[in-house]
Amino acid sequence: MSIMKTKSLNYRLIISIILILIVCLDDLIAQVEYKIVDTNAIWYVGFYYFDGEYSYSENEVYRIKEDTVIDTKHYYKLFLNEDYIGGIREDSEGVVYFRGGEEVYLFTCMDPLPEDEIVVYNLNLSIGDTVKCSDYCYNIIDKNDSILIGGTYRKTVQTTLSNRSPGEDLWIEGIGSIYGLLFPIYESFEWSWDLRCYKYNGELIYSTYDNCLIVDINRNYYETIKLFPNPFDNNFTIQFIDNKYRTIVITNLIGQVVLERSVYMKNIVINEIEESGIYLIQIKENNKTFNRTIIKH
Repeated sequence: MSIMKTKSLNYRLIISIILILIVCLDDLIAQVEYKIVDTNAIWYVGFYYFDGEYSYSENEVYRIKEDTVIDTKHYYKLFLNEDYIGGIREDSEGVVYFRGGEEVYLFTCMDPLPEDEIVVYNLNLSIGDTVKCSDYCYNIIDKNDSILIGGTYRKTVQTTLSNRSPGEDLWIEGIGSIYGLLFPIYESFEWSWDLRCYKYNGELIYSTYDNCLIVDINRNYYETIKLFPNPFDNNFTIQFIDNKYRTIVITNLIGQVVLERSVYMKNIVINEIEESGIYLIQIKENNKTFNRTIIKH
């Protein structure tokens, strides 16, 4: 009997240890915090503009490199393509600041840039709070939530953009805006941006296109494809300028197809997506494929 009791006690002890380890592991995962300012990160951003007759597109690649000191404050050097554009830092509360370099022109809400630093991100604010870029250009916090990326949940903040298109934005913990690293302080009347890819340590974490860099894109037609609302809660609409036979394929970030539909109409309402997350929409027509991204709360 004593041997049986000993085995039973050992078995219970092992089970207890396993349960404790599972709880500790869950707590550790829950406590993961992602920083935006990180020298291992690269942002691939598409920049688009229209001159009244033609549309153009360019690649913008943002990298954070070695640290520097500006007026006794510690920053990291931020580069756009190969050009140094200023210092960027993130404090212990996760607030991200940017300070523009001398003789640097960016499409920001302030011209010229102020000599002092400006706040780009603050994911700790409450609904109704604002992140101010200028008197007419600011972000209003609408919703705090989370999103599953790469097997872990990241905090998200949905904002309304005052006096700017596309009207709303989504900030993702450790990544930033879905329109690009510095988009919260950019002026977007005649220009537009989107975050094509985000890589960390060379690993693709977030993407909205097959190619991180713009290779060949018919931007005039691409701009006619509208998705709204984005992000969405229950359903969203894909809007075209004409009736054509098209195939719509929607996949999640791990490549699983959640919806495939062939249509012949201008307006398509999608209400089949149930789980929150980021989804890639492939629109196939006439042997061409156009990729867009949609986010479900």
